[in-house]
Amino acid sequence: MQDADTAHKRQKADLARASSARTLGIGALSKATGVPVETIRTWERRYGYPTPERTPTGHRLYDLSTIEQLQWITRALSMGHRASQVVRLSLDEVRELVVGRDTAPPAANTNGATKADQDVLARWLAAVREMNEVKLSRGFTTECARLGSLQFAETRAAPFLQEVGRAWSDGELSVSHEHFASERLRDFLSELWRSLRVPEDAPRALLTTLPGEQHHLGLHLAAVAVSLAGMKVMFLGSSTPVEDLAAAARRERVEAVVVSVSTAMPRMVSGALLRALAAELPSTVRLVAGGSGAPRDIDGAHYPTSLSALNAWATDVVGY
Repeated sequence: MQDADTAHKRQKADLARASSARTLGIGALSKATGVPVETIRTWERRYGYPTPERTPTGHRLYDLSTIEQLQWITRALSMGHRASQVVRLSLDEVRELVVGRDTAPPAANTNGATKADQDVLARWLAAVREMNEVKLSRGFTTECARLGSLQFAETRAAPFLQEVGRAWSDGELSVSHEHFASERLRDFLSELWRSLRVPEDAPRALLTTLPGEQHHLGLHLAAVAVSLAGMKVMFLGSSTPVEDLAAAARRERVEAVVVSVSTAMPRMVSGALLRALAAELPSTVRLVAGGSGAPRDIDGAHYPTSLSALNAWATDVVGY
């Protein structure tokens, strides 16, 4: 009883310390920056940052200034820099690395687009209405060169898909317009990640959707994030049977299986299929479930909350 009381008092002291000081726990830091908890721990172990204080009970506490630095690190990673290059840098050094490409400070978990974002999407939608392939493709190329591949995928391509879907649902675009936009973006993203030079002996990931899931543009977005981290993509496309996927993972000795799940698939169905897949995969193969429709209750699976988070996770797997 005395040991339990002592442990309880220590835990209360830890909580009091966290609330009274300008510190936050690892979970709060992850939520504030979008960097997964496991990635924060890996960076601490591998690169010596971020460095927390330790409470008597072993909990990590981080200074609030860590938020800003991790946000700048995330922006640098989204531009294609390696974690090994930027995590060890000081805040000023990371900012200098980023500022040449993007002078705006990064902000995590933002809701709503800026006027510049809205203007870009409006121009692209106008090109879709005109079915002007040259104008749309040029817009993709310009923004990708300005922002970097990962930032383009996350802050331009994904919102563009959502906007096209909204416009179609509201009757502003026809089915042919929606198909035109999707195919042009698929072509651009496919060429983008396939053109990246990844060593043949790099860790490999199978990318696919679940049986019955035909929406595959999310896979191309994921392929950009994974390829930029240095993983070799084995792109299986949409609707791969669970048993075939598990067999391919064993045969090819991949490091991970990345599954994209859209909201078009009922959560009950996708959950059952992911559990079946998790049970079939070798214990050495990581299961990653992403997309707006992915259930989050599959034991042992990893759930990146953004393309930047997926990129950071893949970078850890590669070991740079």
